[in-house]
Formats: sequence, structure tokens, C-alpha cells
Amino acid sequence: MQTQFFAITMSLVLSSLAHASIVYRNNTTPTGSHHEILANGAASGPEHGNQVALAGTDRVVTNLSFVMRILGPGAASFKYQVRLYANDGAGGQPGTQLWESAQQFGGIDGGANLTYGVAVPDILVPDTFTWTVQLTDRQTFFAPIGIATFSPPTVGSATPGYWANSGGTWSLAGQAEAPFGGSITAVPTPGALVAPGIGALLARRRPRR
Repeated sequence: MQTQFFAITMSLVLSSLAHASIVYRNNTTPTGSHHEILANGAASGPEHGNQVALAGTDRVVTNLSFVMRILGPGAASFKYQVRLYANDGAGGQPGTQLWESAQQFGGIDGGANLTYGVAVPDILVPDTFTWTVQLTDRQTFFAPIGIATFSPPTVGSATPGYWANSGGTWSLAGQAEAPFGGSITAVPTPGALVAPGIGALLARRRPRR
């Protein structure tokens, strides 16, 4: 009975400590420019991404959002996919794929920046990594679609330029370009919760005098 109580209580303590925090934010200071992610007339585009350094210590990613706009007076539908990579490839390029989202259905209309997001299933990431976006299967209106750029990031930082994946070959380009508009949310790693969780639990179990 005591063991069951301990396990249940420990679970509740750890859950209460796992509050999400924003570890990267670059969506508050728009540059007025956009990074073309889907060219005029194209139905599908390449995979482009930013290398970011996270603030704080939370490293289990739970959500990622980014900002896009269609550069013309019309509406379109498309699918989008987000990926996370460790920068452990040759010369610091993206290497190990940490996570890949399912294809998400999106719609876009001219006139304003729109925010898109994905729920990330508790993926542990290093302090620095690359997140990418790829659009495919565009329908209806074929003006360019771009990721809005912002600068500077207000939480965390970004490496100048963007990583482009061309058939499995990565290249770093556009180093004068501002980073993509986006935000990343994370929770603490399990190990970071164990010590305070045990301390809180033991404090609760300490006998009264």
C-alpha cells in the first residue's frame, strides 16, 4: 500500500513540476521580409530550416510554431511537415534526425502573416539544433509562399543563414538573412525533475513531531 501511495504521489509531484517554458522565440520584431519556402508556380518545395540555440535548461520539446504568408492576393491549400535535426553532421550541418512530424494540412490566404504549429511528442533535443519546414501538394493559388523573418530573437538565438536540404545534401545559405519567425516550447528533462520531486515527496512524508 505504501509503495502504491509512493508511486502515485511521485507521479503527481513530477507532473506538477513539468511546466512548459518558451525556450526559443523569434516572432516579436518583424523585418517585413519573407524567406521563400515555396516558389511561384511550384506545388512542392525544398526543406529549409534554421539552427537555433535554446535559452534556459528545458530540453524536451512539446510544441513548435512558425509564421508564413502567401505573397499574392489569393488562397491556397498545402501540406506541411516539420523536422528536428542534431547538428552532428560534417562541418556542423544537420545530421541525426531527432523527429519528423506527420504531414499537416494547411490553408493560407493573402493579406497577413499566419501562424502554424505542430505538437511535438516530448522530444529531447540538444542545446543547439536545426528545425526545418517543407511544403508539398499545394493547390489552387500558386503565388510564392514565404516564412516571415524576424530579428532579433527575444528568447534564445539563431545561427545566421538557413540550412537547405537538396536531395540529402545540406548547404548553409543566406547568411545575411534574418531568422525565420517561430517559437519553441519545452519542459524539463526527466532527470531535472527527479531531485526536486523526491525532495518534495520526502518533505510530505516526514513524520510530524
